[in-house]
Amino acid sequence: SNELLIDLGYNSNVKDTLLIPSAFTPTGLNPIFKISNPAISRGESTFDIYNRWGDKIWTGDALDGWNGDDLSGNAVGDGVYVYQFTAVYRNKRVVKSGSVLLLK
Repeated sequence: SNELLIDLGYNSNVKDTLLIPSAFTPTGLNPIFKISNPAISRGESTFDIYNRWGDKIWTGDALDGWNGDDLSGNAVGDGVYVYQFTAVYRNKRVVKSGSVLLLK
């Protein structure tokens, strides 16, 4: 498991704490690219993952995360991928985008 407990020094259930990693290694110590936010429950968030040509290669729950496979279940290669994170929780809608480095 790549679960990590972080003590931020305050009750993160009250304050909004969204953590999104910038890299992961599907065959290493950090095998899943996923968000961390105690305020978000399963089914309230999604990740869309795109390759460098803008093709959507994966979509799923951001709490479950992406393991480096495409929609067909085939492993993708090393490189930088673009994500769009969307969540609806606490009566608000959050959309964030960025890039993640996949290393094998």
